[in-house]
Amino acid sequence: MKASLGPESAREAEPTNLVPKTETPAAEMSEAAKVHQVYNWILGGASDFDVIEAMHAAWPGESIKPLLKAAVRKMQEAASIDAATVVGFCFAATHDLYRRMVEIGDFTGALKALKQLETIATKYGSLAKEQPNDSRKNTKPAS
Repeated sequence: MKASLGPESAREAEPTNLVPKTETPAAEMSEAAKVHQVYNWILGGASDFDVIEAMHAAWPGESIKPLLKAAVRKMQEAASIDAATVVGFCFAATHDLYRRMVEIGDFTGALKALKQLETIATKYGSLAKEQPNDSRKNTKPAS
């Protein structure tokens, strides 16, 4: 269900609560920082209405359309990552979680992480083999 732009969504959250509290005044933020902020508001689950209101509050008088378009482009770029990169990230993140769970003594969680690592390796291990610059490939030394 698409978020409403009507007044009812204004009751969900005060738009000014979304305005970043940083040491850099909002007016002095770079375009890239503004796009990143809009991207974070969207990812944080703010409604369309709240994002637009927050943008007007943070950057009064500034055209918001280019910032919204750039934030959407950033999401599209995030979706264009190849599958091997995503699987690699998931594997590395799960491995890190396993390490942290062992450190704090959460052995049940650590076993779940191991099971997840096994699933990733079994299901997606072939993706790494398909990469053209795979340094793990067996190559014969030059004669």
